[in-house]
Amino acid sequence: MCILVICIFSNSFVSADMVDGKSLLKSIEGSDHENVDSIAKFYDGYVSGVADSTVNVDWCTENEFKRSQLLRILIRYYKSNPIDSDNVSATAKDLVLDALKDAYPCK
Repeated sequence: MCILVICIFSNSFVSADMVDGKSLLKSIEGSDHENVDSIAKFYDGYVSGVADSTVNVDWCTENEFKRSQLLRILIRYYKSNPIDSDNVSATAKDLVLDALKDAYPCK
């Protein structure tokens, strides 16, 4: 039983750099921008994980906020700074960090 659990978790590990930026942008483009909850739950968790692991290192904030705010920041940033999702070469992590650094730069 223990070996089965280890195998399941070891196969489900995904590095932040391995997630495709193209997929993230397509998810944002296809979402209902008035309802950020329509973005796939994978990306919701992914964005939160990148934000949690980089806060006060790559981007800074003094206030706590909800995960839904992170998604709104991402949507707003890429609506104002569009990238052709078919030609993006950045990882999803880089795309998330660009939006967070723009919204909450470190001083």
